[in-house]
Amino acid sequence: MDYHEHGFDEEHSIRASLASTEWKVNCSLEEYRFDIAAHQILQVFLGDFCDWYLEVVKLRLNFESSEEERERAKSSLLTLIAIFERSLRLLSPFMPFIYGRNLACAV
Repeated sequence: MDYHEHGFDEEHSIRASLASTEWKVNCSLEEYRFDIAAHQILQVFLGDFCDWYLEVVKLRLNFESSEEERERAKSSLLTLIAIFERSLRLLSPFMPFIYGRNLACAV
């Protein structure tokens, strides 16, 4: 089933979900509600990103297909990397060693 034919754009959905979570986390941190902020990050990272988005995208990451499918795979891969990096930034107040270590490896 091709979700793009039915108007479902998972890249937009995961970006919107993460943007909403970033706002909620910032509000929670301003109110010193670290428990709520951590829970919100956990929900978006494990629920939306790992359980849902990765499962959807891995089906599309076939670079041996047609040119159109390779472009979709490339777009999905770039979104995947961007969302992963933004998620690590969200986690950094709670787990600074993870973001710092991954940043050091990337450079």
